[in-house]
Amino acid sequence: MPGEQDVNPLAMAPEEMRQLGYNAIDKIVEHLASLGTKPATRTLTGAEASELFGDKLSIENPTPPLELLEEVCEDVFSNVMYVNHPRFFGYIPGPSNFAGVVGEFLTSGYNACGGTWLESSAETYLELQTARYLADCFGLPATAGGVFVSGGSMANLSALAVARFQHSKSHDPKARVYCSGQTHSSVAKALRILGFADDQLRDIPVDGQYRVDIDCLTEAIEEDEARGLHPLAVVANAGTTNTGAIDPLPQIASVCRDKNLWFHVDGAYGGGAAVCPSRRDILKGIELADSITLDPHKWLFQPYGIGCLLVKDTSTLTDLFGMSADYLSETVGSTDEVNPFDLGPELTRPNRGLRLWFTLRTFGEERIAAAVEKGFHNAEHAGGLIEAAPDWEIVTPAQTGIVTFRYAGTDDEKSNDDITVKVVDALIDDGTAFVTATQLDGRSVLRLCPINPETTREDIEITLAKLSSLAEEQRKHSR
Repeated sequence: MPGEQDVNPLAMAPEEMRQLGYNAIDKIVEHLASLGTKPATRTLTGAEASELFGDKLSIENPTPPLELLEEVCEDVFSNVMYVNHPRFFGYIPGPSNFAGVVGEFLTSGYNACGGTWLESSAETYLELQTARYLADCFGLPATAGGVFVSGGSMANLSALAVARFQHSKSHDPKARVYCSGQTHSSVAKALRILGFADDQLRDIPVDGQYRVDIDCLTEAIEEDEARGLHPLAVVANAGTTNTGAIDPLPQIASVCRDKNLWFHVDGAYGGGAAVCPSRRDILKGIELADSITLDPHKWLFQPYGIGCLLVKDTSTLTDLFGMSADYLSETVGSTDEVNPFDLGPELTRPNRGLRLWFTLRTFGEERIAAAVEKGFHNAEHAGGLIEAAPDWEIVTPAQTGIVTFRYAGTDDEKSNDDITVKVVDALIDDGTAFVTATQLDGRSVLRLCPINPETTREDIEITLAKLSSLAEEQRKHSR
């Protein structure tokens, strides 16, 4: 007979698990089905959060899980920005999809460790197969492969670590990395984490379309060579966060080849276009990259927490990350049994690829491509409406699913700038939709990124009408 010490204090009876799980799924489905009727944004102040949840977590007594479920749905998830809302156009939205949710749910429920082939052979195989599918979409060679990580920041960090290891095996204070000022901040952060000084990253000017200027890039590299410095890598953009701009990838690849530099492409956002055959040409040259960052939780519609690093030659990952230890000896198998911990920085890790595999298999290539294509059409529709509006002006036309614009309803540029910024906060308070502002050439502009497949033309029209109304209110107040 089992003794008291054999009882699991955290056990739940099967019927109790079913009741909780079914109720949780019902809550999610109800939320998704009614999402478009809810405010796109709702944010608590620190004082409001403290009043709602108390100053300290109190767990002296257990709380029935169904009661907790109600509390979480009512108090937590009603006070967030819904990044998968059809009128959430700020940053890069995270549209997600229910098939990906189920894939992640199954991964968490079965709780297989995704670090080794031994622990998770089938899941690991499917994860590697999914990375290979993405590599094929980019046109990478047969030697290519990749690893799924937590997001684009970790993918960029890992790519730059690999580039450095291939360059010098250790930190080189004379090494230099090149990118434009439009490059995502995660690149500068990654270099800082890796021990690079700030002056080891060179900011290359951009052209009129906010793409890296090739002549300036070449001059900077040659200038550093003449100074006895060691050019290491170029980070190119395939869809910048600000404008969706794609750097001239073939020309950058040529520079990197001539100068023997690592060619990394940050396609965390725009790289998703690779799964859409009708738009793949915009990424021409990406097949020449040594490494590529991709964020499936952006334009491949996955729940947050999945980035991907692809490399032209998988051995460059294992050169750096392949490690052995006595306590891992049983995980060493045949050459076709790959341990994901040899491809990236994590040993203990979840399998992140199954959610994407589940999505790709559920919908198939044609529907996935159509979902990406819709983002292009939405941005182009928004651009046409803005161009026709009397009080707004296009700053950068729709490209890679992003359009930027600004208020132009007065003769005073400073006033136009102020109104452009103020409508963002006004729209947050209103809740109808969400857009964000940024700076281009010292001017404040709004960004619209309508890549959610749930977004309709009407959603875009409602949002632009609301922006015009809020801008007019700001204009009246500024008189």
